[in-house]
Amino acid sequence: MEYIDPKYCFTELRITVDTVLIRRGREASEVLLIQRVYTPYKDRWCLPGGFLDPGETPEQGARRELEEETGLVVDGLYHYLGYFDTPGRDPRGPTASYVYYAFYEGTKSPKGGDDARHAAWHDVRSLPALGFDHGDILGAAELAMRGPARAYASLLL
Repeated sequence: MEYIDPKYCFTELRITVDTVLIRRGREASEVLLIQRVYTPYKDRWCLPGGFLDPGETPEQGARRELEEETGLVVDGLYHYLGYFDTPGRDPRGPTASYVYYAFYEGTKSPKGGDDARHAAWHDVRSLPALGFDHGDILGAAELAMRGPARAYASLLL
């Protein structure tokens, strides 16, 4: 288990935001991931996101974090995916994340910024090990993008 300096830990619930950004790749869909600079999950790939700032709506925070960490801006619609609050999802303390998904049709390449060392597109069929509960979030995004009927049917199989 990785060491986390107690000064970065907290006991009250903190609100975070994450974005699942998808684009069409040459052979399969791709998702945008950032490689973290700091603990927890230093050097692991994660979804772009972070803590909500005072006065922001969750969608505003998700858009801000995406731009800060990747340099990309999505002008189109953000779709609300869900609220993820499983205890232990962040080893620093209790967090709950509002998660959105969007589709990217731009041509600008992502570039890591803020607390992201790198930002890169990854084939959804062969993802690296992810930090936090971001694998679970991507699974929920996959179901949501299939549509309600197909998502429900896949749960039954």
